[in-house]
Amino acid sequence: MQLLPATADDRELIAALVAHSNADVAARFGLTEANCPKHPSFCTPAWIAEENARGQRYILARVDGEAAGCVALDFPAEPGTVYLNRLSVLPPWRRRGVGRALSEAVLAAAAGWGAQRVSIGVIAAHGELVQWYERLGFVAGATRRFEHLPFEVLYMTRELAPFAPAPLFDTERLHCRRWRPEDHEALQRVYGDADAMRWAGDGRGITPAECEAWRRVTAINDATRGYGMATLERRGDGRIVGFCGLVHPGGQVEPEAKYAFAREHWGQGLASEALQGLLAWADARGIGPVIATVAEPNLASRRVIEKAGMQCVERRDEDDGIATLVYTRPAG
Repeated sequence: MQLLPATADDRELIAALVAHSNADVAARFGLTEANCPKHPSFCTPAWIAEENARGQRYILARVDGEAAGCVALDFPAEPGTVYLNRLSVLPPWRRRGVGRALSEAVLAAAAGWGAQRVSIGVIAAHGELVQWYERLGFVAGATRRFEHLPFEVLYMTRELAPFAPAPLFDTERLHCRRWRPEDHEALQRVYGDADAMRWAGDGRGITPAECEAWRRVTAINDATRGYGMATLERRGDGRIVGFCGLVHPGGQVEPEAKYAFAREHWGQGLASEALQGLLAWADARGIGPVIATVAEPNLASRRVIEKAGMQCVERRDEDDGIATLVYTRPAG
């Protein structure tokens, strides 16, 4: 089974999964577009797009390459309660661990983001589903009646253990670990520096809101792929000096190495040290082949990448007129 963060290209697939997986529930409880128009069995790609726009994210499950189910995470404005929504498993894949795996991914992502609990609302009369969530550690709470719904909603919650960010690797001067909520300020300081980001993305510093969205994406990546972006601390005093990690921008197949350092830590060889440590960590776990991309005029980053043993294999012309170089390491 493979769990992956869903992308914008998956919206039609996600909508179909949600609608088909929930059709039997609609039939069982007499739910129609007239009496319950927002029931998941009537899900459309437009719903998914609207939910994505307000920050809800989906995880997609595939078994032997075939889409089997999905689940959504709805994050609050502040750390606290993450909502597990739209858990959907197609009938042929039920009782095969897909729903449990998707739910556990939500729990892991919520903990990594910094939430204290995960909550879900279910049809109160759906006894089998209530018992299923209880076996996952959820506790039944209050029920509530809504005027627009023809059933009572039962809210269930699972408390999360305090999150301890896992260490990834150490180099001579650096300690690399998973992100934690208090890294937000350092993340904004590094990636919000417009001059430092002139060769990255669209060439501007990211906003606090974009940093927060990135934290959520990283928590989901860690919970599904087993990797994402990570924090680099200086060994000895634990000061955050930068960030590095593996990402799949736009859902690209190849993991791509990324790194960035606070301006005061430039010119000390830390980028080379971090990239080489990251690649060794990926090798030890069979992740790859890893690529790296860099703007052609960015000579400093090209030297860092080439020092790590990567070779340029492609030159891409971009709309802004600045070519991107793609690097990878020779096989063997």
